[in-house]
Amino acid sequence: MLGGIRSVEVSSAEVRPDFGFVIGSWAQALILLTVALLSAPGCGYDIIVDYHDAERAHQGVTFVTNFDQQRLTAIDMDGTVVWDLEVRDSQWLPGQANGFRVQGDGTICYLLGGGPILANLSPFELLFEGTYLEGHHSIMMTPHDTFMVVAADVFVLNEPPFDKFPCVRGDKLLEVDLDGNIVWEWILRDYAPPLEYHDPEFISSIEFSDGCHDWSHGNSVKFIKDYYFYGDGQLHDIVVYNSAGLHTFFVIDYNTREVLYSCGQFGTLGSVEYPERPYFYPAHEVEYVRKDGQYDIFILYDNGLYQQLRHSRAVQLKINPVTEEVILDWEWTEPWMYSWFGADADVLPNDNVLITNTTLGELIEVTREGDVVWKVRFVNAPLPTPNWIYQSQRVPYAWVP
Repeated sequence: MLGGIRSVEVSSAEVRPDFGFVIGSWAQALILLTVALLSAPGCGYDIIVDYHDAERAHQGVTFVTNFDQQRLTAIDMDGTVVWDLEVRDSQWLPGQANGFRVQGDGTICYLLGGGPILANLSPFELLFEGTYLEGHHSIMMTPHDTFMVVAADVFVLNEPPFDKFPCVRGDKLLEVDLDGNIVWEWILRDYAPPLEYHDPEFISSIEFSDGCHDWSHGNSVKFIKDYYFYGDGQLHDIVVYNSAGLHTFFVIDYNTREVLYSCGQFGTLGSVEYPERPYFYPAHEVEYVRKDGQYDIFILYDNGLYQQLRHSRAVQLKINPVTEEVILDWEWTEPWMYSWFGADADVLPNDNVLITNTTLGELIEVTREGDVVWKVRFVNAPLPTPNWIYQSQRVPYAWVP
């Protein structure tokens, strides 16, 4: 059936933008204008449900990072806001760094000001507020009752092509306990030396306000317990980390910190020589889905910057780390689907896929046959422009009291 429109007015609150990076003059101007106009006091947005097939869509509550409004927002299948939280103090772009994850115990973890936060959903109550870690993009709770976070790793290299930059930003993965202690750490450049692993175009494209240039741009981290690795016939706890700057994701043994395998431009699987482009360029929100015999199934959002005519898609890869086979297992796109920034793709319990098109302000649920069964648009008001949304997560109704 066709849906309706929900209008949401954002209350007037102090706006404290803190612009942490620029991506060329045109993008900087766009981001400055967007934040200035659309997060100003009194501005609001509409939530428009274009379509909802109640029989085939997976029912639940959808949480989303509302980038333009600098909020975490949850809506039901009819587009009604059922939970909402202002998150304005990111040390990077306001709202951009607010990765989040909702747990089944009625709590939510998210990034604010570069540090981890844990809170009850309803009634809202802060349970833990961590110190500044320069965390960005992605956070989750592990089975250890700890946070797993992507954080910045700043360093200096005096060899080309890095020698023309005052500093370089890579990534490290941090596990933080509820006392604020770092209990586990993994640094990308220890396993992917920057002089060997780099994309010259990407390094030149993103400059931070301190003059540092972006090398790896990690944007997702996921902890998986008891993963069976056919390479050695053993169970492993693993961490899956994606580097958009290297167009490569890494499957890391949690205990040894060694890379079991990687996939993409500089991967042990699917690698190609620059300037050729891999299966994705770049990817956002790489997630391990399940085993299929000896194959590992991953889903991701391919932003598609490598194409002459910019075009994005949701992609599922089928990977055999033993035979080093990488198969494009499934993909979905539309002719106008393009998000150069952010975005997400999640496999739902009924095997549908929930897609977040960030710069289009769209949430789309599709079946494996390619049918759209739910579509929602976030539209700014009073300007009828897409309201950028960054990540999403569909959870059962029972998780939101």
